[in-house]
Amino acid sequence: MQRLVSNRRAVFQYKRFKQREKLSQSEKLRILGNEIRKSKEMYESKQFVLKRDNYTCTLCGCSNKKGKNKKPIRFQVHHIVRFMDDLENGNIKNTTNTSNMVTICPSCHKLINGKEELYKDYFYYVLSCRKYKEINYKKEEKEENEIQ
Repeated sequence: MQRLVSNRRAVFQYKRFKQREKLSQSEKLRILGNEIRKSKEMYESKQFVLKRDNYTCTLCGCSNKKGKNKKPIRFQVHHIVRFMDDLENGNIKNTTNTSNMVTICPSCHKLINGKEELYKDYFYYVLSCRKYKEINYKKEEKEENEIQ
Protein backbone atom coordinates (compact mmCIF):
# COMPACT_ATOMS: atom_id res chain seq x y z
CA MET A 1 0.00 0.00 0.00
CA GLN A 2 2.83 2.38 0.90
CA ARG A 3 4.55 1.80 -2.45
CA LEU A 4 1.29 2.48 -4.32
CA VAL A 5 0.86 5.82 -2.55
CA SER A 6 4.45 6.86 -3.25
CA ASN A 7 4.07 5.85 -6.92
CA ARG A 8 0.93 7.98 -7.23
CA ARG A 9 2.73 10.89 -5.63
CA ALA A 10 5.68 10.46 -7.99
CA VAL A 11 3.38 10.41 -11.03
CA PHE A 12 1.57 13.50 -9.77
CA GLN A 13 4.84 15.37 -9.18
CA TYR A 14 6.13 14.37 -12.62
CA LYS A 15 2.97 15.67 -14.32
CA ARG A 16 3.21 18.87 -12.30
CA PHE A 17 6.87 19.26 -13.31
CA LYS A 18 5.99 18.77 -16.99
CA GLN A 19 3.24 21.38 -16.74
CA ARG A 20 5.69 23.85 -15.24
CA GLU A 21 8.08 23.39 -18.14
CA LYS A 22 5.42 24.84 -20.43
CA LEU A 23 4.91 27.94 -18.30
CA SER A 24 6.51 31.30 -19.05
CA GLN A 25 9.22 32.70 -16.76
CA SER A 26 6.85 35.17 -15.08
CA GLU A 27 4.33 32.40 -14.33
CA LYS A 28 7.10 30.23 -12.85
CA LEU A 29 8.19 33.11 -10.63
CA ARG A 30 4.61 33.69 -9.49
CA ILE A 31 4.24 30.02 -8.53
CA LEU A 32 7.60 30.01 -6.75
CA GLY A 33 6.60 33.18 -4.90
CA ASN A 34 3.35 31.60 -3.72
CA GLU A 35 5.21 28.54 -2.47
CA ILE A 36 7.69 30.70 -0.56
CA ARG A 37 4.91 32.85 0.95
CA LYS A 38 3.19 29.71 2.25
CA SER A 39 6.39 28.16 3.62
CA LYS A 40 7.21 27.61 7.26
CA GLU A 41 10.37 29.73 6.93
CA MET A 42 8.34 32.75 5.80
CA TYR A 43 5.86 32.29 8.65
CA GLU A 44 8.67 32.12 11.21
CA SER A 45 10.43 35.13 9.68
CA LYS A 46 7.25 37.20 9.83
CA GLN A 47 6.60 36.23 13.46
CA PHE A 48 10.18 37.16 14.36
CA VAL A 49 9.85 40.58 12.66
CA LEU A 50 6.56 41.34 14.42
CA LYS A 51 8.09 40.50 17.80
CA ARG A 52 11.34 42.35 17.01
CA ASP A 53 9.39 45.50 16.14
CA ASN A 54 7.16 45.03 19.19
CA TYR A 55 4.00 45.00 17.05
CA THR A 56 4.53 48.69 16.25
CA CYS A 57 4.30 50.36 12.84
CA THR A 58 7.72 51.46 11.62
CA LEU A 59 6.31 54.52 9.85
CA CYS A 60 3.60 56.05 12.02
CA GLY A 61 4.45 54.34 15.33
CA CYS A 62 0.94 53.08 16.07
CA SER A 63 0.61 49.98 18.22
CA ASN A 64 -2.07 47.78 19.77
CA LYS A 65 -2.77 49.52 23.05
CA LYS A 66 -5.61 48.38 25.21
CA GLY A 67 -8.45 50.82 25.57
CA LYS A 68 -12.14 51.29 25.13
CA ASN A 69 -13.58 51.15 21.64
CA LYS A 70 -10.20 50.40 20.12
CA LYS A 71 -10.19 47.83 17.37
CA PRO A 72 -6.95 45.79 17.34
CA ILE A 73 -4.69 46.44 14.38
CA ARG A 74 -3.55 43.48 12.32
CA PHE A 75 0.00 44.43 11.46
CA GLN A 76 1.64 43.39 8.21
CA VAL A 77 5.24 42.60 7.37
CA HIS A 78 6.65 44.65 4.49
CA HIS A 79 9.68 43.66 2.42
CA ILE A 80 12.10 46.57 2.03
CA VAL A 81 13.40 45.22 -1.27
CA ARG A 82 10.34 44.01 -3.16
CA PHE A 83 9.64 40.29 -2.87
CA MET A 84 9.25 39.82 -6.64
CA ASP A 85 12.42 41.82 -7.37
CA ASP A 86 14.35 39.36 -5.21
CA LEU A 87 12.82 36.42 -7.09
CA GLU A 88 13.53 37.96 -10.49
CA ASN A 89 17.17 38.59 -9.52
CA GLY A 90 17.53 35.03 -8.23
CA ASN A 91 18.08 36.22 -4.65
CA ILE A 92 15.70 33.73 -3.04
CA LYS A 93 17.42 33.77 0.38
CA ASN A 94 16.61 37.47 0.79
CA THR A 95 12.87 36.76 0.59
CA THR A 96 12.88 35.27 4.11
CA ASN A 97 15.72 37.43 5.45
CA THR A 98 14.47 39.33 8.51
CA SER A 99 16.81 42.26 7.87
CA ASN A 100 14.76 42.89 4.71
CA MET A 101 11.43 43.12 6.57
CA VAL A 102 9.68 45.68 8.76
CA THR A 103 6.34 45.83 10.57
CA ILE A 104 3.76 48.20 9.12
CA CYS A 105 0.09 48.95 9.81
CA PRO A 106 -2.36 48.39 6.92
CA SER A 107 -2.96 52.11 6.25
CA CYS A 108 0.79 52.86 5.95
CA HIS A 109 1.24 49.75 3.81
CA LYS A 110 -1.32 51.10 1.33
CA LEU A 111 0.54 54.43 1.22
CA ILE A 112 3.96 52.99 0.44
CA ASN A 113 2.94 50.24 -1.99
CA GLY A 114 4.60 51.04 -5.29
CA LYS A 115 6.87 53.64 -3.66
CA GLU A 116 9.30 51.21 -2.02
CA GLU A 117 12.39 52.99 -3.38
CA LEU A 118 11.47 56.22 -1.56
CA TYR A 119 11.31 54.52 1.84
CA LYS A 120 14.16 52.02 1.40
CA ASP A 121 16.88 54.15 3.04
CA TYR A 122 14.59 55.12 5.91
CA PHE A 123 13.75 51.52 6.74
CA TYR A 124 17.41 50.47 6.67
CA TYR A 125 18.22 53.42 8.95
CA VAL A 126 15.51 52.38 11.43
CA LEU A 127 16.76 48.78 11.41
CA SER A 128 20.36 49.88 12.00
CA CYS A 129 19.26 52.02 14.96
CA ARG A 130 17.35 49.10 16.47
CA LYS A 131 20.32 46.77 16.08
CA TYR A 132 22.55 49.38 17.74
CA LYS A 133 20.15 49.68 20.69
CA GLU A 134 19.93 45.89 21.04
CA ILE A 135 23.73 45.55 21.03
CA ASN A 136 24.17 48.32 23.64
CA TYR A 137 21.43 46.85 25.80
CA LYS A 138 23.13 43.45 25.78
CA LYS A 139 26.51 45.04 26.63
CA GLU A 140 25.01 46.98 29.56
CA GLU A 141 23.31 43.81 30.80
CA LYS A 142 26.63 41.91 30.73
CA GLU A 143 28.42 44.72 32.57
CA GLU A 144 25.78 44.76 35.30
CA ASN A 145 26.09 41.00 35.73
CA GLU A 146 29.88 41.27 35.99
CA ILE A 147 29.66 44.01 38.65
CA GLN A 148 27.30 41.97 40.81
